[in-house]
Amino acid sequence: MKKNIALELVNETSEILPDYRDIQHFINEHHLDYYQFGIIVNNSGDEQQLENLLKENNVFEAGFTLYLLENPDPKNTFIDFGFTSKEKKHYLYEELVIPFTTSGYNEKDIQRALEQMDEHLIASDTGPDKTLHFVERYHQELIEGIADAYKIIVTFYP
Repeated sequence: MKKNIALELVNETSEILPDYRDIQHFINEHHLDYYQFGIIVNNSGDEQQLENLLKENNVFEAGFTLYLLENPDPKNTFIDFGFTSKEKKHYLYEELVIPFTTSGYNEKDIQRALEQMDEHLIASDTGPDKTLHFVERYHQELIEGIADAYKIIVTFYP
Protein backbone atom coordinates (compact mmCIF):
# COMPACT_ATOMS: atom_id res chain seq x y z
CA MET A 1 0.00 0.00 0.00
CA LYS A 2 1.70 3.15 -1.21
CA LYS A 3 1.21 6.51 0.42
CA ASN A 4 1.86 9.92 -1.06
CA ILE A 5 1.45 13.49 0.10
CA ALA A 6 -0.90 16.02 -1.48
CA LEU A 7 -0.06 19.68 -1.09
CA GLU A 8 -3.33 21.50 -1.62
CA LEU A 9 -3.42 24.97 -3.08
CA VAL A 10 -5.54 28.02 -2.24
CA ASN A 11 -7.09 27.95 -5.73
CA GLU A 12 -7.44 25.38 -8.48
CA THR A 13 -4.14 24.13 -9.86
CA SER A 14 -5.09 25.18 -13.40
CA GLU A 15 -5.53 28.77 -12.18
CA ILE A 16 -2.25 28.91 -10.27
CA LEU A 17 0.24 27.21 -12.61
CA PRO A 18 0.07 29.73 -15.48
CA ASP A 19 0.86 32.59 -13.08
CA TYR A 20 3.66 30.87 -11.17
CA ARG A 21 6.28 29.59 -13.58
CA ASP A 22 8.64 28.56 -10.76
CA ILE A 23 6.00 26.16 -9.40
CA GLN A 24 5.23 24.83 -12.86
CA HIS A 25 8.98 24.36 -13.49
CA PHE A 26 9.35 22.46 -10.20
CA ILE A 27 6.48 20.12 -11.14
CA ASN A 28 7.96 19.43 -14.56
CA GLU A 29 11.53 19.04 -13.31
CA HIS A 30 10.51 16.55 -10.59
CA HIS A 31 7.89 14.76 -12.74
CA LEU A 32 5.12 15.40 -10.23
CA ASP A 33 1.50 14.55 -10.77
CA TYR A 34 -1.30 16.92 -9.78
CA TYR A 35 -5.06 17.20 -9.55
CA GLN A 36 -7.69 19.90 -9.47
CA PHE A 37 -6.68 21.35 -6.10
CA GLY A 38 -3.12 20.29 -5.47
CA ILE A 39 0.18 18.64 -6.28
CA ILE A 40 1.21 15.09 -5.36
CA VAL A 41 4.68 14.24 -4.08
CA ASN A 42 6.10 10.86 -3.12
CA ASN A 43 9.29 11.70 -1.27
CA SER A 44 9.98 13.97 1.67
CA GLY A 45 12.70 15.96 -0.11
CA ASP A 46 10.33 17.04 -2.87
CA GLU A 47 7.57 17.63 -0.33
CA GLN A 48 9.57 20.05 1.78
CA GLN A 49 11.02 21.94 -1.20
CA LEU A 50 7.63 22.28 -2.87
CA GLU A 51 5.86 23.25 0.33
CA ASN A 52 8.44 26.02 0.87
CA LEU A 53 7.98 27.20 -2.72
CA LEU A 54 4.19 27.23 -2.37
CA LYS A 55 4.41 29.14 0.92
CA GLU A 56 6.80 31.71 -0.60
CA ASN A 57 4.19 32.34 -3.28
CA ASN A 58 1.29 32.38 -0.78
CA VAL A 59 -0.58 29.56 -2.54
CA PHE A 60 -0.18 26.73 0.03
CA GLU A 61 -3.39 25.60 1.75
CA ALA A 62 -2.68 22.28 3.54
CA GLY A 63 -0.96 18.91 3.29
CA PHE A 64 -2.68 15.51 3.30
CA THR A 65 -1.58 11.90 3.18
CA LEU A 66 -3.03 9.86 0.33
CA TYR A 67 -3.39 6.19 -0.52
CA LEU A 68 -2.36 5.43 -4.10
CA LEU A 69 -4.53 2.71 -5.64
CA GLU A 70 -2.47 0.75 -8.12
CA ASN A 71 -5.21 -1.50 -9.57
CA PRO A 72 -8.30 0.43 -8.55
CA ASP A 73 -11.93 -0.56 -8.60
CA PRO A 74 -13.56 2.74 -7.59
CA LYS A 75 -17.17 2.61 -6.35
CA ASN A 76 -19.94 5.20 -6.67
CA THR A 77 -18.78 7.24 -3.66
CA PHE A 78 -15.09 7.31 -4.65
CA ILE A 79 -15.16 10.97 -5.69
CA ASP A 80 -16.35 11.96 -2.19
CA PHE A 81 -13.18 10.53 -0.62
CA GLY A 82 -10.53 10.88 -3.30
CA PHE A 83 -9.76 11.88 -6.85
CA THR A 84 -8.19 10.87 -10.13
CA SER A 85 -5.04 12.83 -10.98
CA LYS A 86 -3.88 14.34 -14.26
CA GLU A 87 -1.86 11.13 -14.82
CA LYS A 88 -5.08 9.08 -14.35
CA LYS A 89 -3.99 7.66 -11.00
CA HIS A 90 -6.54 7.08 -8.25
CA TYR A 91 -5.95 8.46 -4.75
CA LEU A 92 -7.92 8.38 -1.49
CA TYR A 93 -7.48 10.74 1.47
CA GLU A 94 -6.01 8.72 4.34
CA GLU A 95 -7.83 10.72 7.02
CA LEU A 96 -11.23 9.83 5.53
CA VAL A 97 -10.88 6.12 4.77
CA ILE A 98 -9.52 2.94 6.29
CA PRO A 99 -8.23 -0.05 4.30
CA PHE A 100 -8.91 -3.65 5.23
CA THR A 101 -8.49 -7.19 3.94
CA THR A 102 -10.69 -10.23 4.37
CA SER A 103 -9.77 -13.84 5.06
CA GLY A 104 -11.33 -17.00 6.37
CA TYR A 105 -11.72 -20.71 5.90
CA ASN A 106 -14.78 -20.67 3.66
CA GLU A 107 -14.45 -18.79 0.35
CA LYS A 108 -18.26 -18.66 -0.07
CA ASP A 109 -18.64 -16.92 3.28
CA ILE A 110 -15.98 -14.40 2.30
CA GLN A 111 -17.80 -13.69 -0.99
CA ARG A 112 -21.18 -13.33 0.76
CA ALA A 113 -19.68 -10.97 3.33
CA LEU A 114 -18.07 -8.87 0.57
CA GLU A 115 -21.42 -8.69 -1.23
CA GLN A 116 -22.96 -7.36 1.99
CA MET A 117 -20.07 -4.91 2.47
CA ASP A 118 -20.11 -3.73 -1.15
CA GLU A 119 -22.65 -0.95 -0.63
CA HIS A 120 -20.29 0.62 1.93
CA LEU A 121 -17.06 0.27 -0.06
CA ILE A 122 -15.40 3.33 -1.55
CA ALA A 123 -12.87 1.38 -3.61
CA SER A 124 -10.90 -1.83 -3.82
CA ASP A 125 -7.29 -2.20 -4.87
CA THR A 126 -6.12 -5.59 -6.09
CA GLY A 127 -2.45 -6.34 -5.59
CA PRO A 128 -0.35 -9.43 -6.27
CA ASP A 129 -0.73 -10.74 -2.71
CA LYS A 130 -4.04 -9.32 -1.49
CA THR A 131 -6.99 -7.10 -2.22
CA LEU A 132 -7.45 -4.03 -0.07
CA HIS A 133 -10.94 -2.64 0.42
CA PHE A 134 -11.54 0.93 1.56
CA VAL A 135 -14.45 2.23 3.65
CA GLU A 136 -15.17 5.41 5.54
CA ARG A 137 -13.34 5.37 8.85
CA TYR A 138 -16.55 5.47 10.84
CA HIS A 139 -17.79 2.29 9.08
CA GLN A 140 -15.12 0.12 10.73
CA GLU A 141 -17.53 -1.28 13.32
CA LEU A 142 -20.14 -1.98 10.65
CA ILE A 143 -17.61 -3.96 8.59
CA GLU A 144 -16.54 -5.86 11.71
CA GLY A 145 -20.19 -6.71 12.40
CA ILE A 146 -20.70 -8.06 8.89
CA ALA A 147 -17.50 -10.08 9.20
CA ASP A 148 -18.68 -11.54 12.51
CA ALA A 149 -22.05 -12.46 10.99
CA TYR A 150 -20.33 -14.41 8.20
CA LYS A 151 -17.59 -15.74 10.49
CA ILE A 152 -14.75 -14.27 8.45
CA ILE A 153 -11.72 -12.23 9.49
CA VAL A 154 -11.18 -8.59 8.58
CA THR A 155 -7.84 -6.94 9.18
CA PHE A 156 -7.73 -3.14 9.22
CA TYR A 157 -4.63 -1.13 8.36
CA PRO A 158 -4.83 2.16 10.29
